Amino acid sequence: MNIYMHGLRMGKGWRPFHSIVRSSEIHDSSRFSIEQFVTIHITRNQPSSDKWTVAIWSDAGADLSYSPAVPWLGPTKNAHFRPVILHGPGPEVMAAKETAFSPSGISGGLPQSLSLLRSAYGASLDPVEMCQNPIYALDELFRFHSASEKQYLDMIASVLETSIAEDYRTNPEGLSNTRTILLHSHRMLQRRQSHIAEMLNFLRFPAITDAADASPRAKSAVRSLCVDLEYLQHNNRELMSRCRHELDIMTNEAMFEDARRGIVLSRNSQKFAAFAAFYVPFSFTCSIFGMNFVQVDSIGKGFELWIAVVVLTSSRESLLARDLSRHVFALDLRNHGDSAHHPIHNYMQMAYDVEAFIKTHGLKNVSLIGHSMGAKTALTLSLRAPDLISNVVAVDNCPVQLPIPADFEKYIDALAEVAKARIRTHSEGERILAQYEESAAVRLWLLSNFVKDRQHAPYLKLRLPLDTLRNALDALGDFPYPSPPSESGSESEAVKFSKPALFLRSYKSHYIPDDALPLIRSFFPQSRVVDFDCGHWIVQDRPEEFRRVVVDFLRDGR
Repeated sequence: MNIYMHGLRMGKGWRPFHSIVRSSEIHDSSRFSIEQFVTIHITRNQPSSDKWTVAIWSDAGADLSYSPAVPWLGPTKNAHFRPVILHGPGPEVMAAKETAFSPSGISGGLPQSLSLLRSAYGASLDPVEMCQNPIYALDELFRFHSASEKQYLDMIASVLETSIAEDYRTNPEGLSNTRTILLHSHRMLQRRQSHIAEMLNFLRFPAITDAADASPRAKSAVRSLCVDLEYLQHNNRELMSRCRHELDIMTNEAMFEDARRGIVLSRNSQKFAAFAAFYVPFSFTCSIFGMNFVQVDSIGKGFELWIAVVVLTSSRESLLARDLSRHVFALDLRNHGDSAHHPIHNYMQMAYDVEAFIKTHGLKNVSLIGHSMGAKTALTLSLRAPDLISNVVAVDNCPVQLPIPADFEKYIDALAEVAKARIRTHSEGERILAQYEESAAVRLWLLSNFVKDRQHAPYLKLRLPLDTLRNALDALGDFPYPSPPSESGSESEAVKFSKPALFLRSYKSHYIPDDALPLIRSFFPQSRVVDFDCGHWIVQDRPEEFRRVVVDFLRDGR
């Protein structure tokens, strides 16, 4: 493309009617796109005159096949441009979603829809109004831009659908290709988002709005164009979000595949620890899915039941595995433990992470145990994918929207203070944390987030992205299913988990208030609540009672 642009600047071999390509993008083995500019200059003939001159330059001239060759294009007989579908004025412009992206069927040459626009321009506009208001006169050109932008986004969506549909898990090359397409598509969408924002800013510029206000038709046209562009912005954001989400899933599945291979290699050993970059809740906030990804020792019954668990110490996980004769997985959720960091930190995304873990490993009869934030993650997944889960234990949290106490932001400040001090030992951090937290057990748990790291030696490294977690505090007080399912009107459509659920409630915390009990019952009709005479940290304060209640529940299945 650099050679092409250099030749354009030098003018060698170019004629006035030739078409120009400003940039090109290859999306996959069969689809590409080009970008051409339309430049508009508006000037008033005299400062006090109501007469205007509008000059328009277009990159689309004659058939592109008659212009100097674009190096990447190859033989033009093998390429076709899709026509831009332009509907009449109104919201139907945005309804023209393309679902098929086969060649347009035009045989020979590379005609561009933009070059044909001038032949019928103004057919839907009032000639008198066009002469009086330049903004109104440009309406069809702007609508053509919106339609072409929409077609481009639909094509990107089609590329994503095709690439994601491929079974890349069984094909290493497919995995690499899909990842490349997702990253490339995300970069292209970011560029389009900036362009759409520029167009909106132009249409909202005071000189433009003032000119449009002089004519009801022009004002209506500008308003309609802004609505179209806002829709395109929203569509673009959704596609970028999907790219990021699919990349996250691919990253997780790649890590899980590595972990799965480790499991296969370790089947002859009764005891092993497999670490993976999975994700877990804030140590102090809630960790059932507590400490990276560790498979705890199991006894007796083999793979009959799997428990995705986030408790607070490996010894308690081992006790559960021993008492139940079942495998126990302790998972680190995102932004915790040895897991990867990610700017999006909410319950639905963490539920997606755990769901991907369960599906990747082919786990059956899964029990979920979660504390605090981990509890809400477990509850979210139970409601989202009830067929995957056999039962759930929620420790001192419930499916309610409840702001996170100020204590947790205090903990973030405390950890930031310790990190700033560049401690060499946990005892140094203990002295700092003592100013923020009275409980020695909680201080010890917070300090477990400082670990040895070669790159940070001789200082300990903080494993938590504090800014991400601080920004997520509002989301952590939320719950993805805010309304009682009974309000949906239909029992068959109600969001609920109809299998056994156990809620462990602390008398001395506010996470499961009395007025939340009806809501718990509506989401989890087979639930029961067990009260503990302690604070929020039930697992540390009442470890033996916690173990006994949970083991009895999982053994009995209710």
